Amino acid sequence: MRRLLGMLLLVAAPFYSTHRARACGDKLLILGRPLHFRSRPASILAYAPPGSALEPMLASQQWTTAIAKGRHRVRVILTPERLFQVLKAERFDLILVAWAEATESPARVAGTSFPAVVVPVVANVSRENFRNAEKQYGVAIKSTGKSGEYLSEIDRAVGLHDLRMEAAARGKKNQNRGS
Repeated sequence: MRRLLGMLLLVAAPFYSTHRARACGDKLLILGRPLHFRSRPASILAYAPPGSALEPMLASQQWTTAIAKGRHRVRVILTPERLFQVLKAERFDLILVAWAEATESPARVAGTSFPAVVVPVVANVSRENFRNAEKQYGVAIKSTGKSGEYLSEIDRAVGLHDLRMEAAARGKKNQNRGS
């Protein structure tokens, strides 16, 4: 009996010596390294006419690093005519536009590409401008940022795109059932 009790104490000792995990995330930190959730690679269309606030972001090292890490595919369009031609011919997950251009014609851009999420890029990084863009579009990107920030915002936008796709599929399925 003493041997059994001794073995039980040896096995149970490590469980009593560790500190308690309180919150949900604490358990993950105790178990090991933080988990990195990655979304799927996105197909991104960037509308960056000459002089646009989007141009410096697309040329920055942080942006190219983020795109390479996420394995996203980016296509840059410079003219409005070409933008609408490409949107009619191809499908994209995200459409990046400068905040100034986004306020001019988001309905036209969103109407041409079925499920694409229009993501405004805010050049003036005041908190109020950024929040207004997020409220209006669901997600926004700061033009000056780090690669991790770009990746997290792209992941949020891809998640929003996927939710819209699922909702459209459910609506279509319900419509077919009712017919």
